[in-house]
Amino acid sequence: MATSTAFTLYRETIVQGVSLPPWPVFFAPAVSIPAPHAFERLELSASELNALPVEQPLSVAEGGSLLFARRAEAWRQLGGSPLEQEMRAALQQLRPASWRIGEQEHRFPLLMGILNCTPDSFSDGARYTHLDAALAHAQRLIEEGAQVLDVGGESTRPGADAVDVEEECRRVLPVIEALAKRHAVPLSVDTRKAEVARRALELGASVVNDVSAGADPEMLPLVAERRASWVAMHMRGQPQTMQRDTHYADLFGELIEYLESALLRAYSAGVDLRRILIDPGLGFGKDMRQNTALLVGSRHFACLGRGVLIGPSRKRFLGELTGREVQHRDAASCAAVTAALLSGASVLRVHDVAGARDALLLSSAVSEQSERGSWARF
Repeated sequence: MATSTAFTLYRETIVQGVSLPPWPVFFAPAVSIPAPHAFERLELSASELNALPVEQPLSVAEGGSLLFARRAEAWRQLGGSPLEQEMRAALQQLRPASWRIGEQEHRFPLLMGILNCTPDSFSDGARYTHLDAALAHAQRLIEEGAQVLDVGGESTRPGADAVDVEEECRRVLPVIEALAKRHAVPLSVDTRKAEVARRALELGASVVNDVSAGADPEMLPLVAERRASWVAMHMRGQPQTMQRDTHYADLFGELIEYLESALLRAYSAGVDLRRILIDPGLGFGKDMRQNTALLVGSRHFACLGRGVLIGPSRKRFLGELTGREVQHRDAASCAAVTAALLSGASVLRVHDVAGARDALLLSSAVSEQSERGSWARF
């Protein structure tokens, strides 16, 4: 056993005369253990602790001073595991003023135009399912100022059914292939399936917009191998179920923890941190007030060191606020874009690119004037 220990582990062995499986429980080095609990004391180095399996948490009788019930929580109290500390040090060296796509640095703020190739999109249902219509709409988005095009073939609106890989590929791959041949604008594939992402990247996409933040175990190795850019979004549950539970004890705290975990998994898989954006997931398992808070809360995520994508466009919470149906929410969407940009958002994912471009120009001018001070001479 190493003599240099990071902290002490007490492994509970007997509770009221009943032997338990050897689940580790972490305590401060000096703690009063209440009877009738019996503990085996182990001195562990940091490397030995990191080699332990993830633990099942245990409760301790009143009077105990339980500090850590999982290895991850123990590391958090100590400033993070070696890998977490390495990642955070790397993030501190980066300035989130741009997003690396391919070999280019794209400076913030950016506009990502939405191209839905789905028959059941909440906003564009069936309008761009044919190739010619999709390409014509993409051309309009680029002319209006889109700096990235996000092509999706599976609706993730609340309650939407999942689409299988082949159907999703049938919808998006011809569009991505044709756009890659016609335009230099970066192409994003909006998918949570690694196989769809793989085929799209082969045909010219350079970004994976992943609403599941890497739930597919093959996604992050693929993104790393292909040197693709990646958007990690927060979503509670699945689209079919995500609106059933919108309670958060600490909205920003829980989202930051979730997104930092996604960053750590990506970093561990070899994804270049400069290629990652984080997305708090407006409309994905949040209610109207929570969505409004996230809309103006981008600076809360500054601790994660990456650019923040905000996607308020035409979403239900805007309808709840304004009383307007989805086809009449562009004005509210532009107002939301302005609010998000003034609150530190890096990338705006929108349907109405022309309106969002005007909002971007206005918010940039306001931000510049604010930095100069309202008393500045003209």
